[in-house]
Amino acid sequence: MGWHSAREPLASLFYNCRHSIAKQQHAVERTRELFAKSLGYAKPQMQGDYAISRHFLHGAEQAGTPYLIFLHATTRDDKHWPEAHWRDLIGLLSGTGLRIRLPWGAPHEEARAKRLAEGFDYVDVLPRMKLDGVAQELAGATAVVSVDTGLSHLTAALDRPNITLYGPTDPGLIGGYGKNQYIWPPGTFIAS
Repeated sequence: MGWHSAREPLASLFYNCRHSIAKQQHAVERTRELFAKSLGYAKPQMQGDYAISRHFLHGAEQAGTPYLIFLHATTRDDKHWPEAHWRDLIGLLSGTGLRIRLPWGAPHEEARAKRLAEGFDYVDVLPRMKLDGVAQELAGATAVVSVDTGLSHLTAALDRPNITLYGPTDPGLIGGYGKNQYIWPPGTFIAS
């Protein structure tokens, strides 16, 4: 990338080859354009496809009760959706026949998952899993509701329908990229 395109412009001084890449496009499209220019091919006009979903679907549950995944955990406190809102959403899904699965990665996230699940017999707090296990759960889900987290991008890569609840982060250039990605925009996010 050139001086005006690079995220760290000084680094571009050390590049052997520089390319101008328009900044006002999604980060994935910027990367695709950089690869195309660097390797000398025309950037495809169709939306990119991560082509990983089939790998994880192989291990995902193929039968049984359909389920949703709620990705409730993220590292920044200002990106969390209030627990009361999660519980309201869980309550709205009563009687739909859908199960809800809550993954977690750290003890405080497990505690939150248990609080969210309390009193709902159709909500499962999943055991702690490695990333490939989470990917298999996501790949088998009917849909996902997530906060702004890395796992929301994995959901997009797996071609699973996802509603991402954005708080202070502008999703315009870095939001979920893929099919069936829906953004609950900043400004409509209700933080506790």
